[in-house]
Amino acid sequence: FALAAVPCLCGSAHAEGLKITPGLWKTTMTSPMTGPQIVEECVRQAEFDPMSLLDSQDGCQVVEQSLESNTLRYNIACGAVGGGEGWMSSDGETGEGEMTMNFSFDGQPMSMTMRWEAQRLGDC
Repeated sequence: FALAAVPCLCGSAHAEGLKITPGLWKTTMTSPMTGPQIVEECVRQAEFDPMSLLDSQDGCQVVEQSLESNTLRYNIACGAVGGGEGWMSSDGETGEGEMTMNFSFDGQPMSMTMRWEAQRLGDC
């Protein structure tokens, strides 16, 4: 998936990743801050690991994840700033997911939910 576009996920907890088929993937992500965004990306790995979403996020880590059938659920902690939870499902050729982040901004609690759908378009 092009889920690397999803902000704020890095990690210490690790379990088996969600199986996907490598190739060219199109992901549509919807966030209240950005509206819909469409990304096409060549995915080379055969499984998705939520830790990869946190590569650019200092202080955040995946603290728990579990894989049941074709759904990966995870929890994220970002120190005193906040954290969140999410899930992703895939049949290998399509996928969907949702992540809710809870954080504090200028002392006010805030919550933001991002959703995405992905589809494998073919080989890279």
